[in-house]
Amino acid sequence: MDKKEKFLIVFAVLLQIFLMISVDARDYSKDVYVYDRKGLYFANSKENIKKYYYRLDKGLRGIDVSKWQGDINWQKVKESGISFAMIRDGYGMKFPNQTDRYFHKNVMGAKKNNINCGVYHYSYASNKNEAVAEADFCWETIRGYKFEYPVSFDIEEKRLQCLGRERLTGICEAFCDRMRQRGYYVTIYTYHYWVKDYLIEDRLFSKYDLWLARYNWCPGHTCGMWQHSSEGIVNGIRSRVDLDIAYFDYPRINKELHLNGF
Repeated sequence: MDKKEKFLIVFAVLLQIFLMISVDARDYSKDVYVYDRKGLYFANSKENIKKYYYRLDKGLRGIDVSKWQGDINWQKVKESGISFAMIRDGYGMKFPNQTDRYFHKNVMGAKKNNINCGVYHYSYASNKNEAVAEADFCWETIRGYKFEYPVSFDIEEKRLQCLGRERLTGICEAFCDRMRQRGYYVTIYTYHYWVKDYLIEDRLFSKYDLWLARYNWCPGHTCGMWQHSSEGIVNGIRSRVDLDIAYFDYPRINKELHLNGF
C-alpha cells in the first residue's frame, strides 16, 4: 500500500467518525426486533417507531471476503453483478495483528464502486465476557464507517462445540446485544448443523437475524442471508469466494432506522 492509499484510508476513517459523533443517537436499548417467516417487526416505544419489513421475493447477489481473497478488483466485481459484500473486520479479541489486514482496503474499494458493505467478525469466544470483548474490538475497527448491510457474529469454531447449547447461545446474545447497544444491525452467521445441534434456535432467531451457511441444498431455515456456496468464481477475485443471497432490503432498513452509522 503506497502513501496515497494510506492517507485516503486515514482521512475516510476520521471523516466517518466525525459524522457519526455529530449525529444525536436514540436510545438503542429500547429497540425491539421480532423476526418471523415473513419479515422483521421493529419498534421503539420511546421514539414511537413501529415498522414491518417484508422479506424480498427475489434475493440479492453478494459475496463475503477476507484477507484470503488477496487484492480484489472491485470494479470488475461490480460489473459481474454483485450488489453487496460482507467483509471480515478481524477475529477474536483485540490483539496485535488480529484485524484483517485487507479490511480497510476492501471497504474502501467496495464503496468506491458502489457496492453495499457489511461486516463479519470471526469468534473464538468461550464465554460471555470474551464475546463482549470481541464486540468491543469489532466496534473499534468499524466505527469509522457506515454499513448498508449487517454486522455479523461468525460462530463456527469447532473447538467451541463442547461448550453446549446454553453457553453458546449466551455467547451469541452477549456479542449481539453489545453491538445493538451501539446502534448496529446484527446477524449471526453459522452453519445449518450449528443451528440444529449447538444453538437454541427459537431463543436466538426470533430476536436476531440469521446468516446461514448451507451448500448444495436449500437453506432449511428462515434467514436474512444465505451463503449457498464456498466455491464461487467472480471476476476481479483470483481465488474462490463465498456466494451469498440477501432476503432483506438491508440498506433501506439501516438508513430508515439510523443504524450502522446512518
